[in-house]
Amino acid sequence: MSNELGTTRVWLGARILLARGRAGEALQLCLARQQLLERQGQEGTIAIDRINLLRLAAQAAAAVDDHAMAYRLLGEAFGQHDRLLGRAARSRQLSLQIQHRLRQAEWERDTAQQLAARLEALNASLQAQVAENERLQRQLRAQALEDPLTGLHNRRHLFEAGAALLALLRRRGEPLAVALVDLDHFKQVNDRHGHEAGDRVLRAFAELVRRETRAEDIVCRYGGEEFVLLMPGADATQAAARIEQLLPRFAALRFGDAHGNRFSSSFSAGVSFTADGSEGLEPLLERADAALYEAKGAGRACVRVGAGPSMKSIRT
Repeated sequence: MSNELGTTRVWLGARILLARGRAGEALQLCLARQQLLERQGQEGTIAIDRINLLRLAAQAAAAVDDHAMAYRLLGEAFGQHDRLLGRAARSRQLSLQIQHRLRQAEWERDTAQQLAARLEALNASLQAQVAENERLQRQLRAQALEDPLTGLHNRRHLFEAGAALLALLRRRGEPLAVALVDLDHFKQVNDRHGHEAGDRVLRAFAELVRRETRAEDIVCRYGGEEFVLLMPGADATQAAARIEQLLPRFAALRFGDAHGNRFSSSFSAGVSFTADGSEGLEPLLERADAALYEAKGAGRACVRVGAGPSMKSIRT
């Protein structure tokens, strides 16, 4: 299990324990995970996950009346939060440190009933912060999986979602077609018309393929001017036909540069196929890349299907 997934599961388990009134167990679970991360290194975890773990540990420490540990853990959490979010986090950290010190002085002279009431208020504040951190975590995860230029999923999402999709199709014995698309002569577009015009071409292709694909398809920007489409349930012929339909639609689009020049673009594509999801994503991409190479050699603006050692071309 990866550090990222392991930390998330520990955090969820500790929250459940705390909700059931087992604060001591929740605290021990969080501290054990923190020690493991310190020994193994924290590179495999998302920073916001580590912050959530520290905050939950502080909440559990407060629940068992170990306020010194609660403040220490909160200090560590806000230290990491500060490094992640910058000046805004630093201001919140200083503000909360002042509030906690004032409350600690009050707790020392208050009755047990007053202490319980203040701890309840602190728990409510921590719960609100946990909710905010969860929202931030979802936002950061979405940004990590999206290509900022085209709005499509990126290469990381392709391999994460592709592996899960292949596992599902393998259990069901269903097919998957993989298409690797490359915009033709894209370097010349950038050289002749400028990178802003090139970006418009990339966005236009992304919008076209997003509009023309099914909800169950996975469309990603693979890198540069390359795109990957995963089409579950489609065989090689069906996938090639669908990609072929995009050729004249994309070729019909017109673009302009800063000097008023008008131009169009085209793409080439290679398609690979697994009948039952038994192959991994990387060999499917390698076969699609080999088919794309042959499509380029055949004059571009065409689709070529790779079926093991044999190939066939579908031309416009």
